Amino acid sequence: MGKCPKCKAKIDHLDNWTSGEAKYEATYDGSGINYDQIGDFEIDHKTNDFECPECQETLFKDEKKATAFLKGKKR
Repeated sequence: MGKCPKCKAKIDHLDNWTSGEAKYEATYDGSGINYDQIGDFEIDHKTNDFECPECQETLFKDEKKATAFLKGKKR
């Protein structure tokens, strides 16, 4: 279990936020818009933040460093 360097909370995972695109088909029935996702979410890697689940601070932007942190290795 790691310890967040920002808030000092003990954490066993990081929240990963990444950017990409999802395509939707929208239909309007007069009372509201209905969205149906078409295909999978496609990651574009423009954003790849690994955040503390307690304080939401970005700790890493690199997956290898995030993995090393979670495994208790020096960064």
